[in-house]
Amino acid sequence: EGPWKRGKGIVVGNKFTATSFIDGAYVKVLRNGTIEVRHGGTDVGQGLHTVVAQVAAEEFGTSIDQIKIVYGDTSICPFGTGPMSSHQTFYIGNAVKKACQDAKRQIFDIASGILMVNPETLEVRDGKVYATDTPGKSIPISNLFMPAPGCDLALEGGEIMGKAHFTVAPAPEDVETGQSPRPMTYFMHVAQAVQVAVNTETGEVKVEKIGSAFDMGTPINVKMCEQQIEGGLAMGLSIAVYEEMVFDKGKVVNPSFADYKIPTFMELPRNENVKTIIAYVPHREGPYGAKGLGEGVMTPTASAIANAVYNAVGVRIYDLPFSREKVWKAMREAKVAALK
Repeated sequence: EGPWKRGKGIVVGNKFTATSFIDGAYVKVLRNGTIEVRHGGTDVGQGLHTVVAQVAAEEFGTSIDQIKIVYGDTSICPFGTGPMSSHQTFYIGNAVKKACQDAKRQIFDIASGILMVNPETLEVRDGKVYATDTPGKSIPISNLFMPAPGCDLALEGGEIMGKAHFTVAPAPEDVETGQSPRPMTYFMHVAQAVQVAVNTETGEVKVEKIGSAFDMGTPINVKMCEQQIEGGLAMGLSIAVYEEMVFDKGKVVNPSFADYKIPTFMELPRNENVKTIIAYVPHREGPYGAKGLGEGVMTPTASAIANAVYNAVGVRIYDLPFSREKVWKAMREAKVAALK
């Protein structure tokens, strides 16, 4: 109604994760039931430590509060490539899972001699080792340590320390075709649709609704994935409609948040107008089927908004942001061209 015209746009896209990263993990089992996980990754707000703790808790059949995460100290933690290419859940998650299995193998070797069973029949959960083929036959993990007070050495001497690393090697490219059967570790995929309102008198663009479907494999923590997707929507919307560095003779003239605009909650769609769908597509090599997600959430939003603006007022804008001036000028030029 009036000067406002609505439009809808949809985009599909993907984001790759590169190969050749190397990430390690150490998993130390303590007699009090605590599982200490040391890794070389970096959590910059994406929730890596929570994911690592969940993987270890799943492997040991225990609660997440029994997991202690140690990171950031290169003297006691293994090498980690760093938070790049959305790879840490996949690579570090796999390394932690393998390190847990290495630690459990050591536990089963000790427990099998005490329980007089084959170590391959053992499993661990809730701080105990159970014989799966003999109901009721179990032993607390604490009993596998030397009896000296405060001693965390296993009965066979030394610490129960599992270690592992994980990497994915790329497949070489064909020199004739430039093709490779595996140039990347994996791709994360997204489909996103938006609804916008465009003011034909001022050029203002309002993003009213956003719906997104993401494939990050099997999410290890659903709520964190949803939050990351919604954070990516806000960032993508900000880049598409608001953010712009303005230069004058090589100098940035809007260097503060007073002039460099980002959206507030007032400019974002209401909660009920944001829909997130997780496509559960387990990856055959991921930890419990998981892949990465982080950078993928930035892939579609600006393009989807561009498509919606075109659908609303018939102008195609290729450079960001879709400012009022830019949209108004494009509409005016299109109207003048139509009159000729």
